Amino acid sequence: MRHQAQRYKLGRGTNHRAALWYNLVRSLVLHGKIVTTEAKAKSIVPIAHKLVTMAREENLANYRAILAQMRGDEVATKKIFEYGKQFKDRPGGYLSIVKIGQRKGDSAHQACIMFV
Repeated sequence: MRHQAQRYKLGRGTNHRAALWYNLVRSLVLHGKIVTTEAKAKSIVPIAHKLVTMAREENLANYRAILAQMRGDEVATKKIFEYGKQFKDRPGGYLSIVKIGQRKGDSAHQACIMFV
């Protein structure tokens, strides 16, 4: 049984949610850190962890898998492989989420997610 197996719908449809995750992960990879809501930050952690774990071992299959995940974005793909080299000896925990309070407009809980 799949009790409580669903997570992070974020009030969006499937395609919208996938696009949101892609954009958040791409921004995180290119800039090193982003500020977003806590729920969105927590939802992209597994995606970013998988990409960095794949990038730790540089081979053609991993390059193509990451390139497909990043939808053909060469710059983001090369940047992920830089993080892969940086975290080569680290067994996991590549990201850190720091809570930074509430947003003024709608009181949404904000968080800063960054690479360690």
